[in-house]
Amino acid sequence: MTMWEREVADGLTPEEVAAGRVIGSVRTSDLPEIAAWWLVNGRDTPALRELAGAGDRDVWRLDALWRQARDEMGASTPDETAAARTDVSRVLRRWHRGDASVLDVLRQLDSVRIYRFDGLNVTVGL
Repeated sequence: MTMWEREVADGLTPEEVAAGRVIGSVRTSDLPEIAAWWLVNGRDTPALRELAGAGDRDVWRLDALWRQARDEMGASTPDETAAARTDVSRVLRRWHRGDASVLDVLRQLDSVRIYRFDGLNVTVGL
């Protein structure tokens, strides 16, 4: 099982992917795989179908398809502080279920510290 397959199976939301795009934890090349797993798990929009089959060669096209799919799924792009909060919560959930190490969590915390970390106030139901 790939990381993204597990994340989608565990309820990865379009809002979380949008946050990951802002923070940089979700790469453009990850988008087709995420879209494909969403389709397998019952999410379906025209742009999502196109994104799932797009491959990862044309990053401009993938970004455009992601924005269209995100809009079709009713998600928006968060500001940097909200994106950091959402992304750190996601990696903490991965750690809690055993899919991320403490080092993974610390790396994620370090990567978001440039995003007004003082206002992060992350709460995760553990």
